[in-house]
Amino acid sequence: TSTQGDALGDPVAYYFDAPPGAYERREDPRVEQGRQTITIGPPGPDDPEYWTNRGINDYNAGDLDEAEAAFRKALEIDADHHHAQYNLARVLIANGSVREAADLLDGLIERDPGDLDAVATRGTASLFMENYEEAAGFFRRVLRGRARDAGAWYNLGLSLEFLDRLADAETAYREALDIDPELTAARIGLARVIRR
Repeated sequence: TSTQGDALGDPVAYYFDAPPGAYERREDPRVEQGRQTITIGPPGPDDPEYWTNRGINDYNAGDLDEAEAAFRKALEIDADHHHAQYNLARVLIANGSVREAADLLDGLIERDPGDLDAVATRGTASLFMENYEEAAGFFRRVLRGRARDAGAWYNLGLSLEFLDRLADAETAYREALDIDPELTAARIGLARVIRR
């Protein structure tokens, strides 16, 4: 058994570069020795994953300042750590630093255009910045990859409602409710656009 941070040691691995059976035929295959240390247990404070996990716990506990500090610490260790950047963006939106969040998300999306969570969160940032056309574009992009995403349909409806496209907003809210009949925000949005 090993305690957190202890290593199992330095196991030795031998790599043979020879055709099958060469060793048995004594054809002198080239042998290379490599060493690798394997550590077990949760990541330690020198690992960005440690700070990312800590930040997520703080975020879930509602301590946004501590969460932000933890995600920033993770990024000091590894500036390109995807999950730390994504979660920092979420905290920044909640703390009102939406432009910084949008910049982080733009970088994530540029590196991985298929990251639909980052695309959806970028749409949320656009909503907060009152760029409703841009927000609608991000949510449509999410829906091309995840057609049954009730949250994306709701946010698309909200974007369209702000753009005064009430018939389209109604359709989006109805799609959200078709997927998740318990989505209260979509019910309220639908009632709002019908009344108008």
